[in-house]
Amino acid sequence: MRGCPLCNKLLDPNLSLERLTLEQLVAELQKLEPETGVSPKVLIGIAAGVAVLGVVVFFILRPRTQTVEVTSDPAGATILVDKKEQEGKTPLTLKFKKGNYALEARQDGLRLLEQTTNWVAEGGGSTKLHFQFPYGSVAINSEPPGASIKRGGAEIGENAD
Repeated sequence: MRGCPLCNKLLDPNLSLERLTLEQLVAELQKLEPETGVSPKVLIGIAAGVAVLGVVVFFILRPRTQTVEVTSDPAGATILVDKKEQEGKTPLTLKFKKGNYALEARQDGLRLLEQTTNWVAEGGGSTKLHFQFPYGSVAINSEPPGASIKRGGAEIGENAD
């Protein structure tokens, strides 16, 4: 039966240090070690390339949001996005993912008609959206000063002049 040449040498009953020194044995054992096909430098390079590729793919595929600065005249409007009230009053900053949104601005305290618009977010960047409520002002003077001011039968104020 034919086996490994080094094993046969080591099993030889007549083996002596003159025929096989420890240095020769170490050299023979090193020849039997399997060679790695890829050097550590190549493995590090491959790992770095995969990491860079992962970062690039992340930036390409990540959902981009569009920042919208919402203002109104008069300021202090409540904003609803798809019928959901947003926290805070105008001026307000909102972030949208790509898609279509229904925006509504309300000035309930001033009893102004609501303003609506459809918003198409393209993703990325920032833009501005302004709601202009139709309103005006009235100056009332009375003689003598201090007259009551009524609207629809309900008192809404008093003339200070």
